[in-house]
Parts: sequence; structure tokens; C-alpha cells
Amino acid sequence: MRVRLTTRDTVTVLETVKTLNAHRDAGTFPHAALAAVRALIPADHYGYNELNLRTRRMTALVEPDDAVPVEIESLARLMREHPLFAHIRQTGDRAAHAISELIAPRDFHRLTVYDVFFRPSSIEDQVACILPGPPWLVVALVASRGRPAFTERDRLVLDLLRPHVEQAYRACQALALYAEAGDMQERATVLLEDGVVQAASERAFAWLARYADWDAERRALPEPLAGWVREQLARPDVDHLPSSRRAPLVVEQGGMVLEFQLVRSHHPEQCLLVLEERLVELDPRRLSELDLSTREAEVLRLVALRLSNEAIADRLSISPRTVGKHLEHVYDRLGVSSRQEAVAVARERLRAGGPRSGSAAADRRVGWRSGTLAGLPEHRREPRADLPGAYPLPTRKPG
Repeated sequence: MRVRLTTRDTVTVLETVKTLNAHRDAGTFPHAALAAVRALIPADHYGYNELNLRTRRMTALVEPDDAVPVEIESLARLMREHPLFAHIRQTGDRAAHAISELIAPRDFHRLTVYDVFFRPSSIEDQVACILPGPPWLVVALVASRGRPAFTERDRLVLDLLRPHVEQAYRACQALALYAEAGDMQERATVLLEDGVVQAASERAFAWLARYADWDAERRALPEPLAGWVREQLARPDVDHLPSSRRAPLVVEQGGMVLEFQLVRSHHPEQCLLVLEERLVELDPRRLSELDLSTREAEVLRLVALRLSNEAIADRLSISPRTVGKHLEHVYDRLGVSSRQEAVAVARERLRAGGPRSGSAAADRRVGWRSGTLAGLPEHRREPRADLPGAYPLPTRKPG
């Protein structure tokens, strides 16, 4: 017989989902997920469990914390006997199921895992659903109790809750990735799921357009960046942890360097690209594009390396007074009044002007184009509320 939720159940589910979607702290997300389950399903205790199939170790958050008198490792050693785990392994089914649904009580009581774990914990039934994770990690939301057995209604509300838990989990992991990326003042970020761009900072839009001829409406990353991301994600030598990082990809174009760093998420389909742009060094030949003389360009290059006037004079075999005169001319041409301003304005103007024409051959070696940045689309002016500083991609037009 098909179960229908009562009005009270429906209202509780909606209120619980609203509360869960407002949660933004990845560190306390397990507690929030258990609170959601507790609001919907009566049980003796609740668990947020992670079973690592590689190490065969289990970590569990149990509420109340004194509800299970048996060490969780004893359960981990016997997980292959666990009726719910066996069902997941055989079918890949992540939906909510109860032990009482899968096995008769008499057969359940004959299992070693029942004698070692369930009987001492006074557990006669358990209902669980599986959250997304890498293939070697089983993440489960669990409710346990003695009697009565869990009902079809309990399984239904847990199934209704599951996609919202997954969505909240992804949002928390995305925010954790942003935090992991560190200080964003000189960086840009791109959030990926399944290799597809979900959101990006405004600076990332600009840099990808400048370096990679990227069309935001396509959502897919350009090559060779997409190939590098696939290669990094396929490497087996780095654990799927929020803090794990890969070796950076560095692309040089016209004296500018754009570095890509991959930050992995606990979620297997999610990662963050952190972009950082810098000049390799102020090239005197490029500085001549700013209407500086050869000597003025060389002085400014050495100023960018934080050399004093005396050190510059020694390097160029001229007097410190002459260095000062050259800097006065540089200040006049750039419209600045200090060494720091001169370097900053020179970098910005070279960046805004794009790569010089002689860099095209080097760009072709990595398959990326030369060119300057066109205007940014208007849609980037409305940031996503759930990811500070991130801008949604445009909806792709049909056809």
C-alpha cells in the first residue's frame, strides 16, 4: 500500500529542508544533517557514518554521544555482514532502506554483526540513506532504535530529505573550497562539478577570456586546461580531502603568467580552480610600449625588483642622481609620484594592453590564443547568494 504523508509531516519536511539549506559550515554539517533526520524520524540514536573501503576504517558521529556502548571499530570489521551495507554493495542503491525491510528478524539475529554490535547496543532496526562520495568512501545518514521497526513512512521522509541533504552538502563543500583557496585578493576562482563550470569570480571570467578564448555560455573549460583538470582528477596518489592540492599548471603568454591550482573537495564531483596572474618580470622591451626610453625602462625594471637607487646606479654604472632623474621622467610619463605606484601602474597597463604581437608563437605551443579582453557580460554583476564573490553562468539558449 502506498504511503501518504500527513499535512504535519509535509510541513515538518519543508521546515527542515529550509533550515538545512541555510547551513553553510562544512565542519558542522554532520550535526546539521543529523538534526534534520531527528526532526523527521523518531529513533533512539542517530549517526553520520563514513566508511573508508581502502583502509576499512570507520568514523562516526553519534547522537546522543553515549548511545552506542560498543566501539565503532567492531562494526567496521564486520560491515560486510551488515544487511544495509550488503544491499548497497550489491545494488548501488542509495535510497533509504531499513534492516527490517531487507532481512527477517530471525536471520538478522543469526549474524555475527548482530551479536557483536547490534545486540549490545539494543538495536533491532536501522534505517539509512547514502550520501554522495568517492567510490572508496561510503557516507551514510543512519537512525537506529530497538522497537518498533521503522515504517514505510520513515523511509519515505528520509528519501524526501536525501536530495536536500546532498545539495546542502555540496554547498558547504563549495564554501569550504573557497576558504581553502585562501586570500582571494590577488586570485580568482572557478567552481567545477563533473568538469563543468558552475560559478566563477568576475576576475576568473576576465582571465579565462584573455588567455583561453573561453565562451562562458558553453560552460565547458577550454583545452588544454580541461585536459589538465581531467588528468589531475584521475591521479590516484592524492586523497579526496578538502585540503588536498595538485601541482599547478602554469601558462605564460606575452610576459604574463597565469597559474592554475586545483583544490580537491570531499565531494568526488566537485573541485575548485584557483587562478593567479603575475608578470614574470618587467621586460624593458615591453616597458618601451609605455613610451619610456630604453634607460628609463631598465631603471623601472630594477625598481620592480626592489633595488635602491644606489644599487641601481651600481648595476647600470651611473650615478644615483642620474637614477633619480630617470625616475622623475618615469613618474611624469606614468602620472604617478612614487616607486610603488610606478611599478603598479606599469604592470596594470601592460596587463590591460594584452600580450605584444611577438608572443603568438609561444602561445601556439600551449594551444592558447593571444588577444585582449573584450567587455564582460552584464549577467556577471549579480553574484550568487550562496557563494560570496561568485557569479553564476548564463543560461544557455536553446538550439
